[in-house]
Amino acid sequence: MGPDREAEERALAEAETRGTNLSQYLHHVQTMIFSTLIVEDNRTKVATGTTNVDNKVYPDALHRWTEFPTFHAARFDLLVHAVGDSEIFPSLFEVRSTRRNLSPTTRKDEQDIRPFIRAHVEVPASNIVDAYLEKHPDPRFATFEFSNNAYGLSRDTVLNNTPLRTRNEDQPPLTKRQSPDRMSSLAPDRWGIHVTEDHARTIALVGEYKASHKAQAWRFKNVLDDDTCPTDSLFADASVV
Repeated sequence: MGPDREAEERALAEAETRGTNLSQYLHHVQTMIFSTLIVEDNRTKVATGTTNVDNKVYPDALHRWTEFPTFHAARFDLLVHAVGDSEIFPSLFEVRSTRRNLSPTTRKDEQDIRPFIRAHVEVPASNIVDAYLEKHPDPRFATFEFSNNAYGLSRDTVLNNTPLRTRNEDQPPLTKRQSPDRMSSLAPDRWGIHVTEDHARTIALVGEYKASHKAQAWRFKNVLDDDTCPTDSLFADASVV
């Protein structure tokens, strides 16, 4: 192999492992990932059961969000202006790796898309916030991260959203008996956490992931058909799905 060929292959490898900008990244995900996210429509082959909503917060009614297209376009323009040219998104190599690691079957439950959620929803979201904070420093926030369930969050943080400070590394670890009370029954699938420069952690958002086959279109249509009389029947009926 000649030196020109070797240099060409090195350049190609570097290009595939280098971070991408927003436009490149969306193109890669659209062409390589979305085509594999096929929902299993045979209900005998999908995960069953209902989510326990006891003591959880959920909307009492649904309404059409008629302003959403305009709002979405404005927010997307803001995103493009802020980080559109920054190569902070997963590389082509990472997108291909996710495609290989996804289950080759149809999507039957949340676990089938877990690699996609982590690599191509949460990581880019964290990168976007961090890049924005780098350009527009805010003394209240140093970084943004996702946390699995309520691990690392005390009862007081979950209920009142008061900052939780990281323990000093010189302190001995808490025993199980001493550990802060956890609110696992109230915890969503993921927490979005703002972290300050002194390592105080505050809840910024929550994430709840549900398999697409559980979001039945006809149920949403029934709820949203009448703008003048919104109903909460979607949630009442969900207990018998």
